[in-house]
Amino acid sequence: MTLADTLKEAPAEQSERSDTENYLIARYHFSATMQVAHRLPFYSGSALRGIFGHALRRVACMTAMKHCNECPLKETCPYTEVFEPAAKANTAIKGYTQRPALYIIEPPAPGEKYLQAGDNLEFSMVLIGPAMKQLPLIVLAWQQALQRGLGKGRHAATLRSVAVERDVDNEKIPQIIWRSETPCIIEHPQQLQIMKHTMQALTLNIHTPMRLQRQSKPIGPDKINPLDLLGPLLRRVELVRHVTQLAPLYTDMRAHMDNARHIKSHATLRWTDWERYSNRQQQKMALGGITGQWALQGNLQPYQHALQLGQWLHIGKNTTFGMGAYTISATS
Repeated sequence: MTLADTLKEAPAEQSERSDTENYLIARYHFSATMQVAHRLPFYSGSALRGIFGHALRRVACMTAMKHCNECPLKETCPYTEVFEPAAKANTAIKGYTQRPALYIIEPPAPGEKYLQAGDNLEFSMVLIGPAMKQLPLIVLAWQQALQRGLGKGRHAATLRSVAVERDVDNEKIPQIIWRSETPCIIEHPQQLQIMKHTMQALTLNIHTPMRLQRQSKPIGPDKINPLDLLGPLLRRVELVRHVTQLAPLYTDMRAHMDNARHIKSHATLRWTDWERYSNRQQQKMALGGITGQWALQGNLQPYQHALQLGQWLHIGKNTTFGMGAYTISATS
């Protein structure tokens, strides 16, 4: 049984309106060819984010100042808008003064991979709201980042194409919008449609480490509960709705959290660890989170919209690295 079948079978009296809501969110698939051999680390999200950030700053910066927070152009700079969003005093959620990052890098699936010269390197990137208008600059930054090279050995790759993910008859189809030989971006839809349906039960298939925290400490698979997931998820959705100029959806957060305590769950989860080197802190950092399957059942109607949207937004810490990626399937 597919998720679509489950949604169709939901009782009419428990269903929300069957219309859709549009978000300025799109997923882009990048395809590159390795010029030399390169071994990808177990989790390459941090490495890809690092080379992208440096390249975006090089192509966007007009003042060459060392620190962005001292730059007179920081409010209008494409780099700070996309990669280092400035703190805002008027965010939609009380206690959140930092704008959410407007991008998510989705690296190859976890696991060390040895790529030979001529092999394909494929990854994706989700862009949110204001980042959409910077797509040409983002593609240029990726071109230069890959050409400059991956890893300490600067193993170069050539960006060949960029495709936008289209949803056609519940199937995700990539539509190529840019090729290296004809480097003009083709006009394409940049909106994500989220269906408004009721889910009675579902399973989260967590593909990359989802690092959820309680009292600033990571939660292991043996202690996690639905409240640990749904609280951060609703707040993330509200922040994204704010930056994309949509009205608040979850206004009574306390009531939603009280209801979440009654959601039942069954999980087959494990803890997946990986390390990254932080240039800012000049040290290795151990990062990890839960992966596996997490089945939820109960009154999911208040959360169905956020749960669907979370498949693009990711959940938990370090989502810009691609952590916290999941897809939804029907629970039989």
